[in-house]
Amino acid sequence: MHIPGVDSQAIDDEIRAILSLYAAGGHKHIVTITEIGDIPQNVFIDMELCDLTLHDYIYCKKDRSEDLPYFVKDQPPPMKSQQIWNVMLDIAQGVEFLHTKRMVHRDLKPVNGI
Repeated sequence: MHIPGVDSQAIDDEIRAILSLYAAGGHKHIVTITEIGDIPQNVFIDMELCDLTLHDYIYCKKDRSEDLPYFVKDQPPPMKSQQIWNVMLDIAQGVEFLHTKRMVHRDLKPVNGI
């Protein structure tokens, strides 16, 4: 990534923060970083490949006319509620892990993954 106007100390601080998450063993609800490296005037972060984002998980990509998320569209009502709560719990547990490390996710949104 190239971030114009950001000094190398700010980038080093971000990398240290990211690495500190994995020094603690990481968390199953946070994407794994496999490598961080330098190329001339840039830093790259290689992350695990996820099958889909939370946005894609919530909304059926094949048919946007669906009223219900594809992961619950064919389920009876009690199961729909349980699946939604399971997703919310997974997100909350990932954020809670960050907070125990005194970190804040600054860009939490569905397109940032599941």
